[in-house]
Amino acid sequence: MQKKYTCAYQFYSYDENSYFHLKKKFLRTFHHIIEERIPEDLNVSLKEIVFSMEDRPIITLEGDNEEDLVFMINILKEITGMVRDAKEIRKGDVMYGLLKNVGKFGFGLFVDVGIKNPEKDVLLPLHYLRDILVDGEKMSLTDIVELYGFMNHFPVEIKIVDIEKDKKGQFKYNAEFSDFTLERFQIWVEDGFEMMFSTGVARQSVKKTIAKRGHTQDTWEVRRLGPLETATICRTGTTAPGLIAHIGKFLPDCHFSALRPQKVRKFWDK
Repeated sequence: MQKKYTCAYQFYSYDENSYFHLKKKFLRTFHHIIEERIPEDLNVSLKEIVFSMEDRPIITLEGDNEEDLVFMINILKEITGMVRDAKEIRKGDVMYGLLKNVGKFGFGLFVDVGIKNPEKDVLLPLHYLRDILVDGEKMSLTDIVELYGFMNHFPVEIKIVDIEKDKKGQFKYNAEFSDFTLERFQIWVEDGFEMMFSTGVARQSVKKTIAKRGHTQDTWEVRRLGPLETATICRTGTTAPGLIAHIGKFLPDCHFSALRPQKVRKFWDK
């Protein structure tokens, strides 16, 4: 028995010349990520991963019974999301996605959560971001983005809080960060370690580059946020911008940003 689903996660590359090479490399990485999430005692295996026309992975699982397959898909959706029809979206739905067009619009952040028919992104409105991230201060979106290190393809989990129709009859979705995402931000800030975020290459490439450039002792851990997204935790005395300056040129297919908790903590301590 087989079941398949299309991920909300979408492959991307910052280097058009290396697009197909990086796509093949991504597929190997993604295959490994999915396989390591399948429990050994569950009689489910990964049959194949192919790409949709929109470069979203289509995962096919194989197993003996439908219940196990559905259970496994629900687990995998936590790290891949799942493409859904616009008419299926409901208030309260918790969905995984990637930030999109960061900085292009000043009224909020858009998240691609895989909504189709028609394709629609979800909005995290500026007034909400101000309330939840900077204690209601009238800060511009540009400043909030810089403060938290948000960038294109940064993975977040959101909760749909409002669904409207525009003048053309198409759905508009407003959202908030999920409890999981907010708790993650809070932990990062309270821990106090500077963090280097990266998008575009897999965790192993970031780890290897850090080691080759002699910065292993300057970092605690390189955590996977998504297939091509990582968070590197700096040790005390190491700054995220400094680490980016030292290794960035050796990862040309990667984009970076920084979270500096000392600048953010005042908004969480009130």
